[in-house]
Amino acid sequence: ISLTHRVGKRKEFAVDGTSFVPTVVALVCVEVFTMFFIGSRMVVAGRNGQWEVVDSLQEIRRRYRRSWLVPDIICALPLELVFFGWWWEGYRWMAVRHFVRVPRILSLSTSHNPLLASRVWYQFVSIISFMIFGVGCLGAVFWDIEPQYAFEESAYWAIATVTSVGYGDITPKSTRGQLFACGGMFLGIVALSSVTAFATSFIMQKDALKAEEDAIKETMDAMLNHYDVPWPVQKEVVQGMQGVIRRRHEGAFSDVVDRLPGFIAVKLRSYIAVRLLRCIPAFRAVDVASEILAELGTRLERVTHKPDAEVHPRTTPLDKLIIVSSGTIAGLALDDDGERETLHGVLQPGDYIGQGCLTGTPGDSMLDPGLSFRAVEAAETLQLARVDFEAFVSQHPECGDEIVENLRANRTGGLDVSAFGTPRR
Repeated sequence: ISLTHRVGKRKEFAVDGTSFVPTVVALVCVEVFTMFFIGSRMVVAGRNGQWEVVDSLQEIRRRYRRSWLVPDIICALPLELVFFGWWWEGYRWMAVRHFVRVPRILSLSTSHNPLLASRVWYQFVSIISFMIFGVGCLGAVFWDIEPQYAFEESAYWAIATVTSVGYGDITPKSTRGQLFACGGMFLGIVALSSVTAFATSFIMQKDALKAEEDAIKETMDAMLNHYDVPWPVQKEVVQGMQGVIRRRHEGAFSDVVDRLPGFIAVKLRSYIAVRLLRCIPAFRAVDVASEILAELGTRLERVTHKPDAEVHPRTTPLDKLIIVSSGTIAGLALDDDGERETLHGVLQPGDYIGQGCLTGTPGDSMLDPGLSFRAVEAAETLQLARVDFEAFVSQHPECGDEIVENLRANRTGGLDVSAFGTPRR
């Protein structure tokens, strides 16, 4: 608007076209971008209200036609060019319709996913852009009211007024200009306050899990200092805090999943199982769609273990894959005298035992006879029986055979991943 206003001001239009060409180029770029934007909104997902997701093409187009299609087309059509060169007042008033873009652009700050917050960074950038846009318009109108100043001086006055600097070297002389300056001052206060608020929100914005984690850390540090806990003990606490925070997040997520409708919870748990299956090299190396692995995930049995409960007893044949989904499980071995158990390793979420038993290879169905596994705390495991795995392989031979080959190829000597995945000493 500032550019076109300057071209349209009396006696400023260059006959040789030096002002006409950049103005038309700027207008054409704006219109082309808007038309591209209209086309893209026909396929971009959105939402109605707070929770209703609109992601099918038919619903997206219907929703767009009923909401922003008409304003977008009005802004896209080059209506101001009808008055270009012969009626500048009509040209400028027609250009004012582009202010409709302000609420339109702000409406895009809402994600189509109801679980995500508004895009604060987008709002911040939009507010900055609008402020620059408004300052240009303010200077253009001031230039029209106070013709004794050049356009550059009017733009300088607008910036000084909006930012509350007000050097006083350029001032309105007419009553109309003074009234306009008062409006510019109020506009500057609102704009500057909005930019400051959005900047603070943008800088202070944190991921929800990260914010909760920082709060737990600060609370723990304050309590340790309150009770004068020595530093060597604090170091041990620090080493155990990662598991505590992870289990807290997993527990909160699990509680929400349990409260969802049953058929949704089953699907969600199957994809959680896919994530855990991907931790196993044999499954991670297979190029297979997540939907197929999710089907395998539905065959996983969810088992909870109380503290000190035995997950897998010593010398008992193992005919299933056991993946730790939450909690901590200790691998215990008998000492040389066979009288006392010693800690051999620790299984954390994502670790597993019994990978080799799924292939049916001799010797794979038994863990080391000297090992047993016990829950150190409340834990949860996902267990895949050999018979369920064989049924999956028969239904999906294109990927099942490859998984079997990977399971056999990943066996090594001694304490290997098929018996004890990623052990922690």
